[in-house]
Amino acid sequence: MSIPPRPPSRPAPSTPPPPANQQAKTKVLFQNVPKNNYGQRIILYGPGGVGKSTLACLLPGRSAFADADESLIKLKPQLEAMGIDIPLLIPANDWSSLRSNLQASGYDGIQNVILDTWAPIELWCVRHTLNMTLKDNGKKALNVEDYGFGKGWRHVYDTFLPLIGDLDAHMRAGRNVIVIAHDETSKVPNPAGTDFIRWEPKMQHTPNASIRYRMKEWADHVLFLKHDIAVDDAGVDKGKAKGAGYRTMHTAEMPYFLAKSRTTNENIPITLGKSPWDQIIK
Repeated sequence: MSIPPRPPSRPAPSTPPPPANQQAKTKVLFQNVPKNNYGQRIILYGPGGVGKSTLACLLPGRSAFADADESLIKLKPQLEAMGIDIPLLIPANDWSSLRSNLQASGYDGIQNVILDTWAPIELWCVRHTLNMTLKDNGKKALNVEDYGFGKGWRHVYDTFLPLIGDLDAHMRAGRNVIVIAHDETSKVPNPAGTDFIRWEPKMQHTPNASIRYRMKEWADHVLFLKHDIAVDDAGVDKGKAKGAGYRTMHTAEMPYFLAKSRTTNENIPITLGKSPWDQIIK
């Protein structure tokens, strides 16, 4: 029997080059983490009438207020009666004026920038998108769906993104930034089991263009303010909700609502006219 020929020998593998960092001519100069002189990024959300705007006005220091809901003038007598300083108004009635006035100078002495409420501000963003972003055929869109399936909300999302830079500039200047929003129930996909619903901030949410989730990632605190409600589970009042008008600010996420905080995970009872912000802003 003939012996099959030996396969040709392969050249020995060459020595791999050293990692790139071993070839560097400069040495990294590590830095210590500096003292935090930044402001806090806050989302405060909850049902209408629960007191979100009044609570925001209790932030320590002078506040500048973008009043998209035109609610501050109605709250002014109540705020004055409680001895709460009336915020200064940021002149804004559309997306362009909001952004240009957030980018303007003149904020010396301002400690807090408040946007109230997100729902009309998001509508400003939608209108601006429709005015400034043409369809693929070069024509103007009449509504968000007119851009084509899934494209319109992505355009709105892209219009929204630079606002984060405007707000971060104030945060880096040491100002707290608070965005006030209403709540809504939303279905949450659950890879571990059955999907469920929970309260979340009322902000645009589509799978590939979620303002809500981008704002959640951006914020240092997502605070859920709600009335305390108990539901009887037995007896003649089974299934009936009861409450005495007390309110709680929730700072840690539960299955039935979205929340987070970098400084606390305590539930904070809210008393009319009393500021809870020392437990958040540390």
